[in-house]
Amino acid sequence: MTESAPENETESSDGIELSIPEEADPFEFSRLSKPFKANPTIQHYVQLRREHPKECIEVATSWALDWVFSNGDVLQRQGIDPQIMAGALDADPECICEVSLTLMERLIEREALEAAGESHVRSRGDAVGDSLVNYLIAMMLDALSWTDLLYIPRDLIVLIKYQIGADTAAEAKAQETRERRSNAAFAAAQIRAQGGKGSMRELAGLYKVSPSTVARWFPDNSFEQEVEQWTTAIETGLLDEIREIARELKEKRESD
Repeated sequence: MTESAPENETESSDGIELSIPEEADPFEFSRLSKPFKANPTIQHYVQLRREHPKECIEVATSWALDWVFSNGDVLQRQGIDPQIMAGALDADPECICEVSLTLMERLIEREALEAAGESHVRSRGDAVGDSLVNYLIAMMLDALSWTDLLYIPRDLIVLIKYQIGADTAAEAKAQETRERRSNAAFAAAQIRAQGGKGSMRELAGLYKVSPSTVARWFPDNSFEQEVEQWTTAIETGLLDEIREIARELKEKRESD
């Protein structure tokens, strides 16, 4: 995609201040792309975006095909066909999926080796390293930016989330605990609404864990309070109202 130049320039204390005419497409790549690539730091990017919020900066910075041509043996050792990698760098969704799946297979193999006590497989080159995985991810993302095909295949999303530890982050674990806690309190309220006790022991049987595990889900001894809140929501019809609102919002999103 060719870069669009702004229609006029105005001087500022920081040098040239760029602007785009009102009729310009805000999603056309601007000539800010080149300055960013000359200094591709997040500080520089944020500065450019904040100063020129209506301009779209193309952000690809990797060597892409040049790297593939020079490192075909590296890819083949990981079971990646260089031609498939080249297709991924042309933003072909099927190729991106194949490369992503292959990288995840190598990561699974690495996990198995390390779990078996092979703690030096990365340093010996016996397993794929994070540096290579991350660089291939970056090149595929750059391809999506360069071609302006900003659809990210789900296989690549899963790979990225694994690499950044999204599902094992402290925030994710805390949210998982909150969800488990809320679901348990709701289950207890439902049991009580049907004439049961809705005790921690009953919940333990339902979730196939020990009563002490359920108790740890409520470290501040708020079990009864939270169950009562759910009980009130059920009895007053508030829960049904919330579900109806959620259903309407979902239908609206799907129709938009």
